[in-house]
Amino acid sequence: MIIAGHGRLLAARKLDMDMVPTICLEHLSDQDKKAYILADNKLALNAGWDDELLKLELGGLMDDFDPSLLGFDVDEIKKLFDDGDDDEPEDKDYDSKYSVIIDCTDETEQEMVFEHLKAEGYTCRVLSL
Repeated sequence: MIIAGHGRLLAARKLDMDMVPTICLEHLSDQDKKAYILADNKLALNAGWDDELLKLELGGLMDDFDPSLLGFDVDEIKKLFDDGDDDEPEDKDYDSKYSVIIDCTDETEQEMVFEHLKAEGYTCRVLSL
């Protein structure tokens, strides 16, 4: 039974890992396991961000990477980068960036769609999910 680390297991499976490092907690009672699961999830909910460090890291990605792929929505990013000065005009360049994800049936279709969009003048990236 996995008490914590489900995401790590999914990642290990995606990477076709035969062995995954684990910590066995066989000594825990059923009640202790339930308490551990609740505490582990609550800790994640209570976790905070160092806003200045997050701003620095996201700022370095925004030109070349869609930060919404990291789970941040546009409002969260705007709030993070808002310096509180409402007199300045909004950064319209960021608002004009959009992403479209296209699920292809196979690599051939992916290549065809990519080349077609590129020929039409779109900036495209292939993401492996």
